[in-house]
Amino acid sequence: MSGVPASASDLARFGIDRWQSGDFEAVYASWHPDIRFRPDVNFPDAGELNNQQARRFVEDQQQFMGNGLLAVVEEHDLGERCLLRIRQQVDAPASGVRSSYEWSVLATAREGKLVRVEFFIDRTEALRAAGVAGPDG
Repeated sequence: MSGVPASASDLARFGIDRWQSGDFEAVYASWHPDIRFRPDVNFPDAGELNNQQARRFVEDQQQFMGNGLLAVVEEHDLGERCLLRIRQQVDAPASGVRSSYEWSVLATAREGKLVRVEFFIDRTEALRAAGVAGPDG
C-alpha cells in the first residue's frame, strides 16, 4: 500500500493523523483484514472486536466524542509493537460536553499492517501490558 508506513509506531501515528483529518478509509487500509481490536474494559464494547466491529467502534467514537484533537504525550517504540499515550480533546456534538482525557493504545504490526490494537484508560495498566513497567508501575 503506497504512502502507508510499515512500523507499528509509524502506523499508529498514521492512524491518528488520518483520524484527525476524517479519512477513516485510510485508517482502515492500514489494518490487516483479520485485525483484533480491544477497547478498554470500561467501554460498552469491551471485548475483542473483529474488523467490521472495530470500524463501527471507531465511527461511534468519532460520532459521540467529536473529531477532537489527538496529541501524543508519550511514546514507546517496541519493535513490532508500540505504546502511545494520547490526550484527546472531546467536543461531543450530541451532549455538548467539552473536555479532554488521556488514553493509551498498544498497537502491533506485521508485514506493514496493524494486526492488533488495544486501548487502555489506565496508564499503568497500559505500561504493564506493553511490558515497559515493573509490577509496581
